[in-house]
Amino acid sequence: MVESKTSRSSERQHIIDAAYRCMDRNSGASTSITEILNEAGLSTRAFYRNFSTKHDLLLEMFRRDREAVLAQLREIVARAPTPTEALRLWMMHMFEIVSDPRKRKRMATFYSEEMRRTPGYARELELVATAEESALATILHRGRADGTFTACAPEADARTIRAAFEAAFLDRFHQKSTTTVAEDVDQLLGFVLRGVGALESSHAALSSAE
Repeated sequence: MVESKTSRSSERQHIIDAAYRCMDRNSGASTSITEILNEAGLSTRAFYRNFSTKHDLLLEMFRRDREAVLAQLREIVARAPTPTEALRLWMMHMFEIVSDPRKRKRMATFYSEEMRRTPGYARELELVATAEESALATILHRGRADGTFTACAPEADARTIRAAFEAAFLDRFHQKSTTTVAEDVDQLLGFVLRGVGALESSHAALSSAE
């Protein structure tokens, strides 16, 4: 029984890895189950042992990447010595996803037309937004509790911060940004810190980033 479960898990991962390769090769364009199975060297029966439809496969891929990114963010934020530094590191890590060519290519897969047509995809995006806002709110609660942020409404401010960040994030993803990552972080962090009543911290944060 243990061997059977291990084999099934390995088979499932093999299909997922093959799907990533196919979508990368097609620059995010539509990929058929046949193409994925040819890449994996597996049968149609193997596919349907693991996934009900191709949509199930695509959403599983999205969830795995989402959880990996969120886990990295939680770890980075937990290690930050101050709430201000936690915000800066959160922004830096997110920008690195679209600044690194390999990571950006992986992200492009999940913003592809193939994914946008997948039933359930919009809901998955909502879950991403909720998780990111929750992470930001946790940082803001920490800053309010220790007196770093003196004019802070964590949940409401988290939504505003994420919206402002997302605009800059998508500009960089679509390669429209004309500034460096450090410049984007400085600008956004200064905006955020002024909004939450941490003007002195803003100066310190920007100086430390130079």
